[in-house]
Amino acid sequence: MTDYNKLVKINNQNYDLVDVQRGGSAIYKNGSTYLRIGSKEKIEVDLALHKKMETFGFPVAKLISEGEHEGLQYFIEESLGEDCFGRIFKKETEQSGYVSDKSFEIFLDIALKFATAQLKTASAIKDWESFRKGIHLDIICQELPDEKEKILKRYQQIEERLDAFPFGILHGDFTPFNIYPKGIIDLEDSFQGPIGYDIGALPELQTWFPETSDDEFYRVYKFTPEQRTRLIESVDNVYINQNLPKISGFQEDFDFTKGIWFAVRMQHLPKLQQFRYEILRNLIS
Repeated sequence: MTDYNKLVKINNQNYDLVDVQRGGSAIYKNGSTYLRIGSKEKIEVDLALHKKMETFGFPVAKLISEGEHEGLQYFIEESLGEDCFGRIFKKETEQSGYVSDKSFEIFLDIALKFATAQLKTASAIKDWESFRKGIHLDIICQELPDEKEKILKRYQQIEERLDAFPFGILHGDFTPFNIYPKGIIDLEDSFQGPIGYDIGALPELQTWFPETSDDEFYRVYKFTPEQRTRLIESVDNVYINQNLPKISGFQEDFDFTKGIWFAVRMQHLPKLQQFRYEILRNLIS
């Protein structure tokens, strides 16, 4: 993996290192812009996906420039806000017990824009192998060998049900921590799969985190019952208008497939790993 400097200078602008992503590229920030830099192969894939999603109307950041710097490829994009909804929701839940209606409405607007754009990528061609690889079905079977047969049996049932949906571009890590008041970030986990996977798992994401702060990560936000109902009904209406099944009718299917993605490669967080393993075991028992 590339050893990135804490500061880089591009186009006479200084950028400070923010994070190094799982895929090996790095994120830097300068004021209201972000720099994403890495190997040519990785950045070309990320940039092509970004441009494609922008074409379909996904609420992604506006691209400012792209180029090469010291043997690495990069692109620069506008900031989508100072705080993601994950942090906004956490602060509001700590203060009042729930997400505020104001923040929720802005969040819902972005989620619906995402869902509408995603439907434009719909294809009758269904590469299920890509989806299995994307959710890491093979890895969870390696990590839980005693449960492999049950996991595969449950997954096969789900695959048959989710065949009701066309395939399209999936974000892969569509959570409030990657959603900002102006759009979505971090597309590096994107893959192809049944449309609805991202948005369908959204109402139940917090169930994959323990309620107490004794573990490495825990539940940090809470929708009101009214907000949760509004989220589900609003997304259902988007799908109904496209003559597709209601997402809410496949809630358990999306929860399980998202849960597989959530549970793998968690060795560095052993408490959370065991918590998520136990949920999966309960879902296949």
